[in-house]
Amino acid sequence: MGATKAIAQWITNTNLSDIPPEAKKTAEIGCFDCLGVLIAASVQPHGKIFLRYIEDLGGKPEVAIVPTGFRTAVSNAALGMGTLSHALDYDDSGAFAHASTVLFPALLALGEKIAASGQDLIEAYVVGLEVGVRLASPYKQSRGFH
Repeated sequence: MGATKAIAQWITNTNLSDIPPEAKKTAEIGCFDCLGVLIAASVQPHGKIFLRYIEDLGGKPEVAIVPTGFRTAVSNAALGMGTLSHALDYDDSGAFAHASTVLFPALLALGEKIAASGQDLIEAYVVGLEVGVRLASPYKQSRGFH
């Protein structure tokens, strides 16, 4: 079996019961922290400018951007919330760059669209973090992957 297939199978076969309690708790803290930074950035001048940009993009009103409630396409919401999550540069680091800003906003947007539970989001966050850590390397980061 090739590496891509092995990773894909691990992703699809992992469920919340496979994840250690410590990892779940760490994931909850990471998601909560990311949400707080996202909200804080949304009221800053540069955050407001970016939110106006997302509103100007329009898009099918599928999901809400936290905390404004403005509804837009999943991709626009993920972009908006991801950018806000990193805008103040208080987001987490280590693992692979700023993991929560990469994972949580996208999961939040997609999770709303598919009516995922909080446990679904934690499971996806941990799996995404694990894959990101395994695939990240100093070489990739030195070549511009961030």
